[in-house]
Amino acid sequence: MNRLLLWIFLIVGFILLYYSFKQSPRKKESLIVFLLTAYIDSFLGTLVVGANLVQYPVKFLSQYFSSSILFEYLLLPVVAVYLYKRTYQSTFTEMILHTALYTTLLTIIEVSFERYTDLIKYQDWSWLFTFTGEFILLILIRSFMRLINK
Repeated sequence: MNRLLLWIFLIVGFILLYYSFKQSPRKKESLIVFLLTAYIDSFLGTLVVGANLVQYPVKFLSQYFSSSILFEYLLLPVVAVYLYKRTYQSTFTEMILHTALYTTLLTIIEVSFERYTDLIKYQDWSWLFTFTGEFILLILIRSFMRLINK
């Protein structure tokens, strides 16, 4: 069941990635958001797994990666692209609220997987760390893009 979930997320992730760029008039900006999010999240994910705060018992390419490459290189970057597109012309308050909503949904999904699957296991970790880390990362990416577009 865990492997099936990974494959479902991989397929859904690629479909969302395709549509995020197909329907975007800002393809270059979306690509920057995608790549920057993947780069930063892979670095942070490696640190978290290396410190034994989180484990991923079932993952793709487990012989090569200790972290969740599916989440770090595809799923979170796709979410960041959709958030960027959604908040492109938003006020600061709207951007914060949308980011909080996206981060809340991601955290709820992660906590559910931690409880009911073997895809992720918390060691010295809490949902609050996930929420805070993803929130800050998404805000930083969005703020960085706002600076680029000025």
